[in-house]
This record gives sequence, structure tokens and C-alpha cells, in this order.
Amino acid sequence: MERKRAFIIHGWTGRDDQDWFPWALKELESRGYSASTPAMPNPDYPVMSEWLAEMTNSLGKLRQTDILIGHSMGCQTIIRYLDQQNEKVDKVILVAGWEILSKEALPLPEDHKIVQSWYETPINYEKVKHLANVFVALFSDNDPWVPLEQNKLAYREKLGAKIIVEHNKGHFMKEVGGVTKIPVLLKYI
Repeated sequence: MERKRAFIIHGWTGRDDQDWFPWALKELESRGYSASTPAMPNPDYPVMSEWLAEMTNSLGKLRQTDILIGHSMGCQTIIRYLDQQNEKVDKVILVAGWEILSKEALPLPEDHKIVQSWYETPINYEKVKHLANVFVALFSDNDPWVPLEQNKLAYREKLGAKIIVEHNKGHFMKEVGGVTKIPVLLKYI
């Protein structure tokens, strides 16, 4: 029997070996998953088409037992990847995901240019919401880059996501929130 798979997709400027990813990989492996964090191309200047191509390359054919976990732009990547698929996965967990970012997240003109295609390319949420048994969206009440109320509402209404709000976790990064573990994540894997 094939092992269940779990994939953690890092975000903009993210790396596969930082923040809470090593901890989560270890926890997933200890629960019997084959777990990996694909290194998305050019993370400082993410290009949607390149990230979606890497998803296809890294994940291969989706399985009904797969868990997809995203962080920040990794959440956008997962949702957009599912929009291109027809296979259903078990769970999608979105950590600090966003449909809209705060102005503090985009201080430079080049930042606006980077997110432009992510903002402007539509998502068929009606399709996507049926491609996972469960969507969970995890937010922090003090994330400087992800406006809480707007994004909670978007994920609840568009994906039917279970919403969890953690206290004082910033953007769920070591540098912005001091986060190297997310214990609540274990409830949903």
C-alpha cells in the first residue's frame, strides 16, 4: 500500500528548510506520511506560471489521500493549482493565506508588480471548493501582511474553509511571529 503524501508549499521569499517547515515535515513523517517541501523557483520574485509548473512537477498525479499545506503565497499556489486539476485531495491547510494583502506587505513598486498576476488571474472557487474533503484556513490576529477579517471571510465564503485564528503568531514565520512550530496544525493532519 502506498504511503499517504503531504506537501508543504512555502511562500514568497520562503525556503523549504525554514520557519515551521522542518518541524511539520518531521511530524508528518512520524504519522506515516511521505512528506516534502518542494523548493519553488525564484522565491524572491515568484512567477505564477513557474510555481504552478513546479507543483505539477513535484506532485505528479494527485491522490485522494494527499494533504496540501500552504504558507502565504503557497496557499495561492495550491488554490490555483487545484483550479487546473480534476482530482480531489483529502485536505488543504492554508496558513497565513490571502486573497488580498495589506499595503505593508507591498512597500516597493516591484512588490506590486510581483503580485499583479496573482491578484488579476481569476480563480474558479466553485470548482476548487469541491476538490478537497476539507479546507482549513489558519490566521494570526496580528499578521502585518494578511488582513484578518477580509481573508477569513473570503476563505470561509469561497472555499467553505474551517477558520482558525491563533493569537500573536504574526505571519507564521520565525522572523515575523517567532514561529517554528504550529501545534494546532496537528489537529488537522
